[in-house]
Amino acid sequence: LPGAGAFELRMEPRSKKSVDACFVPQRRGRHTIAAVRAVTGFPFGFFEKEKLADLDAPVDLVVLPARVDVGNLVDDLLARLGDAPARRAGPGDELFGLRPFRAGDDPRRLAWRRSAKTGRLVVRETEAERSRELVLDVLLPGDADPDRTDHALDVAASLAEDLLASGHAVGLRAPGCALAPSAGARQRSALLHALALVDARAPRPELPARRAAVVAVIAEGAPAPTACAAIVDATRVPRAT
Repeated sequence: LPGAGAFELRMEPRSKKSVDACFVPQRRGRHTIAAVRAVTGFPFGFFEKEKLADLDAPVDLVVLPARVDVGNLVDDLLARLGDAPARRAGPGDELFGLRPFRAGDDPRRLAWRRSAKTGRLVVRETEAERSRELVLDVLLPGDADPDRTDHALDVAASLAEDLLASGHAVGLRAPGCALAPSAGARQRSALLHALALVDARAPRPELPARRAAVVAVIAEGAPAPTACAAIVDATRVPRAT
């Protein structure tokens, strides 16, 4: 792996040492470490000798998409989609109905006109807002350009994390994978691993949920979406540093 390595000043013959090698992956996806290369300048340092040794058990790594800043994008997206009423009383802004006053009710919620008309105290109830079900539909360019593909997947992964953190159920459709909307830490892990392993050349499956709001995440050069509730242009999001 480029950039990975560890240095030891001296080792005795037939000795063993454990060292840590730092590796910063440059791309998402699966990485396999199947061999290590040992290099030495012993004894005089005029030239180097090296030996390639296969590992008994290759190491597989799955590198998740990079994190990008989508905070403002999430706020704008949820504002465009609007509230999702739960059709029951609860915390919210819209009027759900009126009911008789009960001990402990906030007097500021009293409906004075209706109370005066009926001769009984009644209070206003608001309609609860429920979390939304969203499907991120990732559209990638046909030429499978690695930079544009990875950046669009970075944006989709960061969107998924922030939407899940806000309490929404998030699903995914991308080349070769589809996940039904769900919430929680397990769904976050499933989404990030699916996006890490996306192959832009794979066929696109059917949408995993019919009633969920579809949010298209478009990479540069990707085809236009056919039907969706909102569009996120990945080219407008700064790349990860």
